[in-house]
Amino acid sequence: MPHYLVAAPQDGLVAQLEHIAARTRLPLIAYQRGQVAFTAESLKRIADIPNVVGLKDGHSDLDRLQRLTLAAPEDFLFFNGASTAERQVSVG
Repeated sequence: MPHYLVAAPQDGLVAQLEHIAARTRLPLIAYQRGQVAFTAESLKRIADIPNVVGLKDGHSDLDRLQRLTLAAPEDFLFFNGASTAERQVSVG
């Protein structure tokens, strides 16, 4: 999970995942919440990292989430991490 209480540039978010992924064979799930919000372009970049398998969303911004799901590969996983998750419907 990135440092979500401070804003980070997209390149930094991607670099952090690349750094972690290079040091493990475990599947990784990126997490966006607080100040961390991936763009569709950044999502494409992290989806290209072999062991990054999905994204957990804590924003509940359905417009952004739709753009991300459309940019992601078909087998990329999405998880709802919003505090109101039990009341939301999945998009995509």
